Amino acid sequence: MVEGGPTFLELAKGVHHEEAALTALGIAEVLDHVQRLASAEEDDAALDLAQLRLGAPPALDTDIAVRAGLLRARHYQRRN
Repeated sequence: MVEGGPTFLELAKGVHHEEAALTALGIAEVLDHVQRLASAEEDDAALDLAQLRLGAPPALDTDIAVRAGLLRARHYQRRN
């Protein structure tokens, strides 16, 4: 995903910048995906995400975070 590239343009069309936000976990998932599966460099992946100008992530409830982590661990199937 690079600014001006097809993935960035497609995503940017559906995002209303500061009206949209990812959770902290969502940010981590996007960066993980872009780095591992799209072979992006760390700095490039972070910059691409920042260029979407999303709103601040909402607070993460501890109980939900724990349940999400346990659910992911139970069902995660590593591909690489």
